[in-house]
Amino acid sequence: MRRRERDLTEIKTKLAGLHEEMKAAVELLQKHQSRFTAQESRIAAQDNRIDLLRQTVWGMLNGRVWRSLELIGRLPRKLFKRT
Repeated sequence: MRRRERDLTEIKTKLAGLHEEMKAAVELLQKHQSRFTAQESRIAAQDNRIDLLRQTVWGMLNGRVWRSLELIGRLPRKLFKRT
C-alpha cells in the first residue's frame, strides 16, 4: 500500500512538472504567434504602399505629362539629326 502511495505521489509530481512545461510552451507559442501576426500586418501595409507607388509611377509613365516631356525630349534629336 505504501509503495502505491509513493508511486501515485511520484506520478502526480511528474504530471505537475509536465503541466508547467506545457503551460510555458503554450505561452511561448502564443508570444511567437503574436509577433508573427504583427509582422504579417507590417508586410501587408508595405505591400499596399508598394502597390500604390506602382500605380502612381505607372500613371506618370502613361500620363499626358510624361508623353509631352518625352516628345519634347525627342524634338532636338529630330531637328538636329546627324547625317
